[in-house]
Amino acid sequence: MRKTNPAGVKKDFIAALDGVARTLDEVKNSDLLEPTKLLVAESSLLASAVLWEGFITDLFVANINRDSQRFTANLLSRIEQSVTSKFGPRVAQKVRVALPKHLRKKDVRSLLDQEDRNLSFETAEKMVDRAKLDLPSGVAASFTALTGPERATIDAWHSIRNFIAHRSQSSEDKMNAQLKGADVPLLLRRGTRKIHDAGSWLSSDPSRTQKWRIQHYVSTMKSIAQKL
Repeated sequence: MRKTNPAGVKKDFIAALDGVARTLDEVKNSDLLEPTKLLVAESSLLASAVLWEGFITDLFVANINRDSQRFTANLLSRIEQSVTSKFGPRVAQKVRVALPKHLRKKDVRSLLDQEDRNLSFETAEKMVDRAKLDLPSGVAASFTALTGPERATIDAWHSIRNFIAHRSQSSEDKMNAQLKGADVPLLLRRGTRKIHDAGSWLSSDPSRTQKWRIQHYVSTMKSIAQKL
């Protein structure tokens, strides 16, 4: 059975982020009107966060496709728990679920989500917890090794993405709370003022080095991906 290469998944994701970074460089230094630049800053964060979600899903699938032992053990344990809770231990003892030793890519996707949707984690912590359950130990260790600031940054761009996508008061409040967290790196953290316009905030230059804040987010996302 030909298996998916996790290194290829990472390479494709980083290439996609490099494309976003090039677009930001071109737009930042262009003569486009300010409203257009703000829109590009927002769209770039949204696109990068969506790419991240697809990357994490593909990375899980590729690693489980290569070594499904831990994933299968966890899946069977959850099935047993479910049957036990609904029908009792006597029935559970008689239920046998047969899974192949090597799971095909499409089977992994279906088992991760019956509707073949991307994995979506509310927090970086939950992503790490899932990695520890389903991924081979060596791969799971790279998720566990993510630092507090890296986990806070993942949660930060997730909250910004939700605000840009939904524009609700609830998403705005959650974003502002998340971006005030002490673990969020200084260049990616908001100041004392709350953010109401994501485009203006993302296109500001916190380091005074002619680099937008969204560019720092994209480069940080790239560096985190390279660790996984």
